[in-house]
Amino acid sequence: MGKENVKSLFVDIGNTNYHFLLINGKKETKQFSADSKALKDFIGVLNDDINVYISSVNKGKLDVLLKYLAANHIQKIKYIRATDYKNRLVELHMNIPNLEFLASDLFLDIVGANPSSLIADFGTAAKYLFIDKSKTFRGGTLGLGLKSTNAALANGTDLLKEYSLEIPADFISLTTKDAINIDTIFGSANKLISLYQLLKKEYNEPDLKLIVTGSDAQIIQQAFERLGFKEYTIDNLHLFKGMLTALNLDYSI
Repeated sequence: MGKENVKSLFVDIGNTNYHFLLINGKKETKQFSADSKALKDFIGVLNDDINVYISSVNKGKLDVLLKYLAANHIQKIKYIRATDYKNRLVELHMNIPNLEFLASDLFLDIVGANPSSLIADFGTAAKYLFIDKSKTFRGGTLGLGLKSTNAALANGTDLLKEYSLEIPADFISLTTKDAINIDTIFGSANKLISLYQLLKKEYNEPDLKLIVTGSDAQIIQQAFERLGFKEYTIDNLHLFKGMLTALNLDYSI
């Protein structure tokens, strides 16, 4: 198999999956589960002079990726750490008061946001991040993601199992699977809607934009459609936009 002429590779390593953005004259995204053969094969066809930019919140998965990169003689690697970008935040006129405590994924979600935005990132964890109209990060909430919620319920009980995420037909149910998914999916969607509406009022942000991203964003989108809520945008590339902004790289995605 021949080498792919990819100029830059942007990597988001979460607690569940690897997410990649490739720049090779066009935009291409890929996702792999941990330590999969597909991941190894993917790295194996990259040219060795590629620039790799990595955001990671999972050391084990990072170590696996670095092993594959080293085996393919890829050495031009840059790690994203929030505290390395204080000067860049000055250039962007952004204020993140708790920068020293932020993991790279939260930092990039914030940096990728426009003024007056609520970023809802649904992955292993659910992160809601509020950036006000002055481009100041005001804080957010952090909790279990959709799949993690169902898994926690199954692990903490004797009689319940872990059900796959599916949009229920109704808002109440006589079946266990639907009853759990109603609470997990519609409960999360309604909580987010309530927070969005509250922030608009309490912080005088009438133009607040709700951006939904992350691996489970489409499930929340389906819930919003079922609830008749339309004041949101789905952006699966939001974190990568934050990475490009932080790095001051001029790629249009």
